[in-house]
Amino acid sequence: MKRVIYLVIDQLAGHWEESVKIEGTDLPPANVKGYHERGLIPNFSYLIDNGLWVKRPWNKAECQTPCGMRYLATGSYIEEKACFIIVADHGYHLGCSEAAEAGIMTNNRCHGHGKPYDCEVWDFENNHSTGIYSGGPRRITFILSGGGLDKKYRGKTIEEAEIIDVIPTIAQLLDVPYKCQGKSIL
Repeated sequence: MKRVIYLVIDQLAGHWEESVKIEGTDLPPANVKGYHERGLIPNFSYLIDNGLWVKRPWNKAECQTPCGMRYLATGSYIEEKACFIIVADHGYHLGCSEAAEAGIMTNNRCHGHGKPYDCEVWDFENNHSTGIYSGGPRRITFILSGGGLDKKYRGKTIEEAEIIDVIPTIAQLLDVPYKCQGKSIL
Protein backbone atom coordinates (compact mmCIF):
# COMPACT_ATOMS: atom_id res chain seq x y z
CA MET A 1 0.00 0.00 0.00
CA LYS A 2 1.34 3.41 -0.93
CA ARG A 3 1.32 6.20 1.64
CA VAL A 4 0.74 9.84 0.82
CA ILE A 5 1.71 12.76 3.00
CA TYR A 6 -0.17 15.89 1.99
CA LEU A 7 1.41 19.10 3.31
CA VAL A 8 -0.28 22.44 2.76
CA ILE A 9 1.70 25.56 3.63
CA ASP A 10 -0.41 28.70 3.87
CA GLN A 11 0.84 31.73 1.93
CA LEU A 12 4.03 30.21 0.52
CA ALA A 13 4.35 31.55 -3.00
CA GLY A 14 5.80 29.14 -5.51
CA HIS A 15 7.17 31.93 -7.68
CA TRP A 16 7.22 35.72 -8.13
CA GLU A 17 7.58 37.96 -11.14
CA GLU A 18 11.35 38.10 -11.68
CA SER A 19 11.71 41.88 -11.16
CA VAL A 20 10.15 41.87 -7.68
CA LYS A 21 12.86 42.12 -4.99
CA ILE A 22 12.96 42.68 -1.23
CA GLU A 23 13.86 46.32 -0.67
CA GLY A 24 17.61 46.84 -0.38
CA THR A 25 18.49 43.31 -1.55
CA ASP A 26 18.75 41.19 -4.67
CA LEU A 27 16.40 38.60 -3.10
CA PRO A 28 12.85 38.02 -4.24
CA PRO A 29 10.12 37.76 -1.57
CA ALA A 30 9.96 34.27 -0.01
CA ASN A 31 9.09 31.78 -2.74
CA VAL A 32 10.10 28.25 -3.66
CA LYS A 33 11.39 28.88 -7.20
CA GLY A 34 13.56 31.91 -6.41
CA TYR A 35 15.02 30.47 -3.21
CA HIS A 36 15.62 27.05 -4.80
CA GLU A 37 17.49 28.66 -7.68
CA ARG A 38 19.69 30.52 -5.16
CA GLY A 39 20.39 27.38 -3.09
CA LEU A 40 18.69 28.84 -0.01
CA ILE A 41 16.26 25.99 0.72
CA PRO A 42 18.23 22.73 0.64
CA ASN A 43 15.40 20.52 1.92
CA PHE A 44 12.95 21.79 -0.69
CA SER A 45 15.72 21.62 -3.31
CA TYR A 46 16.29 17.96 -2.47
CA LEU A 47 12.58 17.26 -3.04
CA ILE A 48 12.61 19.26 -6.29
CA ASP A 49 15.78 17.60 -7.57
CA ASN A 50 14.45 14.12 -6.77
CA GLY A 51 10.82 14.60 -7.71
CA LEU A 52 8.40 16.16 -10.16
CA TRP A 53 8.23 19.95 -9.82
CA VAL A 54 5.70 22.35 -11.27
CA LYS A 55 7.73 25.53 -11.66
CA ARG A 56 4.82 27.97 -11.98
CA PRO A 57 1.59 26.58 -10.51
CA TRP A 58 -1.40 28.91 -10.11
CA ASN A 59 -4.64 29.24 -8.18
CA LYS A 60 -6.91 30.66 -10.86
CA ALA A 61 -9.93 31.16 -8.64
CA GLU A 62 -10.63 32.74 -5.23
CA CYS A 63 -7.39 33.28 -3.25
CA GLN A 64 -8.80 32.94 0.24
CA THR A 65 -7.77 30.11 2.58
CA PRO A 66 -11.23 28.45 2.83
CA CYS A 67 -11.54 28.41 -0.96
CA GLY A 68 -7.96 27.26 -1.53
CA MET A 69 -8.41 24.42 0.95
CA ARG A 70 -11.59 23.39 -0.86
CA TYR A 71 -9.76 23.31 -4.22
CA LEU A 72 -6.90 21.31 -2.67
CA ALA A 73 -9.33 18.81 -1.15
CA THR A 74 -11.70 18.37 -4.08
CA GLY A 75 -9.58 19.01 -7.17
CA SER A 76 -12.28 21.33 -8.47
CA TYR A 77 -13.10 25.03 -8.58
CA ILE A 78 -16.76 24.05 -8.32
CA GLU A 79 -18.42 23.87 -4.86
CA GLU A 80 -18.35 20.28 -3.71
CA LYS A 81 -19.96 18.48 -0.82
CA ALA A 82 -16.59 17.81 0.76
CA CYS A 83 -15.67 17.58 4.42
CA PHE A 84 -12.45 19.18 5.56
CA ILE A 85 -10.64 17.64 8.49
CA ILE A 86 -7.84 19.79 9.85
CA VAL A 87 -5.65 18.20 12.52
CA ALA A 88 -2.22 18.57 14.07
CA ASP A 89 -0.07 15.91 15.65
CA HIS A 90 1.20 18.05 18.55
CA GLY A 91 1.57 21.58 19.89
CA TYR A 92 4.72 23.12 21.35
CA HIS A 93 6.28 24.66 24.47
CA LEU A 94 5.43 28.37 24.62
CA GLY A 95 5.34 30.57 27.70
CA CYS A 96 5.91 27.60 29.97
CA SER A 97 8.28 26.18 32.57
CA GLU A 98 10.05 24.03 29.96
CA ALA A 99 10.76 27.06 27.74
CA ALA A 100 12.00 29.06 30.76
CA GLU A 101 14.27 26.18 31.81
CA ALA A 102 15.79 26.24 28.32
CA GLY A 103 16.74 29.89 28.82
CA ILE A 104 13.91 31.53 26.91
CA MET A 105 12.92 34.77 28.63
CA THR A 106 9.67 35.66 26.86
CA ASN A 107 6.39 34.02 25.94
CA ASN A 108 6.86 35.21 22.35
CA ARG A 109 9.27 32.41 21.46
CA CYS A 110 8.52 28.70 21.30
CA HIS A 111 10.80 25.92 22.47
CA GLY A 112 10.10 22.78 20.49
CA HIS A 113 7.73 20.04 21.57
CA GLY A 114 9.93 17.52 23.37
CA LYS A 115 9.55 15.88 26.77
CA PRO A 116 8.42 16.63 29.36
CA TYR A 117 5.07 17.32 27.68
CA ASP A 118 3.34 18.30 30.91
CA CYS A 119 4.54 21.76 31.93
CA GLU A 120 3.18 24.86 33.65
CA VAL A 121 2.54 28.41 32.50
CA TRP A 122 5.57 30.56 33.36
CA ASP A 123 5.45 34.11 34.73
CA PHE A 124 8.43 35.63 32.90
CA GLU A 125 8.10 39.00 34.63
CA ASN A 126 8.52 37.45 38.09
CA ASN A 127 10.52 34.42 36.92
CA HIS A 128 8.42 31.65 38.45
CA SER A 129 5.78 29.06 37.63
CA THR A 130 2.16 30.12 37.98
CA GLY A 131 1.15 26.56 38.87
CA ILE A 132 -1.31 26.58 35.95
CA TYR A 133 -1.13 23.55 33.65
CA SER A 134 0.11 24.36 30.15
CA GLY A 135 0.78 21.03 28.44
CA GLY A 136 1.56 22.91 25.22
CA PRO A 137 2.93 19.91 23.28
CA ARG A 138 -0.23 17.94 24.08
CA ARG A 139 -2.52 20.60 22.57
CA ILE A 140 -3.55 19.77 19.00
CA THR A 141 -6.00 21.06 16.39
CA PHE A 142 -9.08 19.10 15.37
CA ILE A 143 -11.64 20.82 13.11
CA LEU A 144 -14.33 19.39 10.83
CA SER A 145 -15.95 21.70 8.30
CA GLY A 146 -17.18 21.94 4.72
CA GLY A 147 -20.33 21.52 2.69
CA GLY A 148 -20.36 17.76 3.22
CA LEU A 149 -20.68 18.09 7.01
CA ASP A 150 -24.22 17.40 8.20
CA LYS A 151 -25.95 20.67 9.15
CA LYS A 152 -26.67 19.42 12.68
CA TYR A 153 -22.91 19.66 13.43
CA ARG A 154 -22.27 23.10 11.93
CA GLY A 155 -21.51 25.85 14.43
CA LYS A 156 -21.18 23.30 17.25
CA THR A 157 -18.32 22.85 19.69
CA ILE A 158 -17.09 19.72 21.41
CA GLU A 159 -15.14 20.49 24.55
CA GLU A 160 -12.58 17.68 24.36
CA ALA A 161 -11.46 14.85 22.14
CA GLU A 162 -8.21 12.99 21.59
CA ILE A 163 -5.91 12.49 18.64
CA ILE A 164 -7.03 8.84 18.45
CA ASP A 165 -10.60 10.08 17.74
CA VAL A 166 -9.66 11.54 14.33
CA ILE A 167 -9.60 8.32 12.28
CA PRO A 168 -12.87 6.90 13.69
CA THR A 169 -14.48 10.27 12.88
CA ILE A 170 -13.22 10.14 9.29
CA ALA A 171 -14.37 6.50 9.03
CA GLN A 172 -17.87 7.49 10.17
CA LEU A 173 -17.99 10.37 7.67
CA LEU A 174 -17.12 7.87 4.92
CA ASP A 175 -19.45 5.16 6.26
CA VAL A 176 -16.49 2.79 6.61
CA PRO A 177 -16.47 0.38 9.56
CA TYR A 178 -13.32 0.86 11.62
CA LYS A 179 -12.40 -0.37 15.09
CA CYS A 180 -9.71 1.20 17.24
CA GLN A 181 -9.17 2.73 20.69
CA GLY A 182 -10.60 6.11 19.64
CA LYS A 183 -14.23 7.04 19.02
CA SER A 184 -15.93 9.26 16.48
CA ILE A 185 -16.84 12.75 17.68
CA LEU A 186 -20.00 12.68 15.51
